Amino acid sequence: MKGWQIIAVAALIALGGCTSSQEKANEYAATAAGLFDAGDYPAARLEIMKATAARDDVAEHWTLQGRIELALNAPVNAYQAYSRALDLDATNQEALQIVTEVGFQVGRVREAGAFADRLLALNPNATRAMLIKGLIALENRRLPEAEGFADKMLAINPNDEGGIVMKARVLALGGKRADAIQILKDGLLKVGEGDAITATTLEVYRADGDLANMLPLFETLTGKSPKNYDLKIDFANALYKSGDIVRARMLLSAVMTEQPDNRELIDKISALWAEYDRDPLSAAQLAQLQEDGSLIQRMAIARHLLAQGRPMPAEAILRPVADAATALGMADARSLYARVLDAQGQAARAGTIIAAVLKDDTNNSDALVLRAQQALKRADADSAINDAQIVVRDDPANELGYIVLAQGFEARKQIWRVRQVYEQAINDHPENYALVAHFRDFLYRINDKARAMSVSREYALANPASLRGWNLFASTCARLNDSACASEAKAGRDKALHTYTMDERPGARRPRGLFGKL
Repeated sequence: MKGWQIIAVAALIALGGCTSSQEKANEYAATAAGLFDAGDYPAARLEIMKATAARDDVAEHWTLQGRIELALNAPVNAYQAYSRALDLDATNQEALQIVTEVGFQVGRVREAGAFADRLLALNPNATRAMLIKGLIALENRRLPEAEGFADKMLAINPNDEGGIVMKARVLALGGKRADAIQILKDGLLKVGEGDAITATTLEVYRADGDLANMLPLFETLTGKSPKNYDLKIDFANALYKSGDIVRARMLLSAVMTEQPDNRELIDKISALWAEYDRDPLSAAQLAQLQEDGSLIQRMAIARHLLAQGRPMPAEAILRPVADAATALGMADARSLYARVLDAQGQAARAGTIIAAVLKDDTNNSDALVLRAQQALKRADADSAINDAQIVVRDDPANELGYIVLAQGFEARKQIWRVRQVYEQAINDHPENYALVAHFRDFLYRINDKARAMSVSREYALANPASLRGWNLFASTCARLNDSACASEAKAGRDKALHTYTMDERPGARRPRGLFGKL
């Protein structure tokens, strides 16, 4: 066969393979589209992934994958799929819009602004791109710029919910909250029950500390979004602040019942209990959890009870799973159970459990903490320090690692090392009440009154919505007999009583957009 003939045959084979892969990709994509339209999003995802694997150069397929990922509430996956669609078709307005919105939500603000500019260049009336530009301006407190985008949106469509909300947010942040409320009320008449309008109305009332108007809006929003558990926890926080402890407990109990294995949510509930509620569960609820609670529920409740000095109910909660935890190698549950037993005076039994845990899991935090605490009781500060240092290194979120480490150095009478441990701990974890309380008590012992006052004050100012933070500061002022300090603490506590937010945790991603706080 001549050379040109070989080349021609190879080209035909390649063309045939290309056509075959394109046909397969199109078939998979068509199946995915049908499944998507039918609402079977997981199956649709599997099919569209087959399509993009067969041919990764078809913008429409990546666009469909983006829609499917959004339906599955996977915004990062959607962002990646739409970004790939844009690589293949830079004028794809749907893809531009989604990467703009999702990019803003996940914190890629500069990129979101650039994508919004590209979309506006293609479509000057793209109100959703204007919305993102306005929200970026709002986030940076460029209020006139944000208001300009809101006005443009409302000029295009006077009933644009995003434009109405952004206009109201500009007014509220500018101190014109009554005007903001009026715009939102008028907006509801125009567009009906808009979630963004309702949520923003809640935030304006929240900024004013107007609980009476907040509560029915919480009812409305949680009723319309029964699976929005973060909103329900926010609602419970407001109820606790209002003094409606019974209702707050009911709401949080319902969340725990519906989400028994959601560690993140249960940790948030535990944080509310630590702030407001020493005894959040009734005897009947404890008995029920003892009977059929999930392991995550049991451990969270046991930790709370143990922190409150109530090891007996904590032991009852953990006892039914203790044997299973041993059989299944659940080191964390076993070591927590050992801590509970130790708190009940069963040191030998607890020591046997943690020795077994550490044989298999040499760096288990709870087990190391307990072994360090038992070492301190034997006046073995060196062993306690060694174990506590491992906890601080490997599990820096565990407050007990720092506390036991500091206690070890105090037993050695190395005061400067104790101070160093606590200063580093509260610098890394300014939200941690236990660390501050232990540090303050240590400062009392060494008669450092000035630092005891300042560390209490710093915690209260860093956590301005926390009543127990201001109570800690107030008790420090009283002990040091400082009237000016006491006046400051009282003023802070009075303000906190009407601050219906939860203090932001370091590293937590703040909600952005139309549903974020002012």
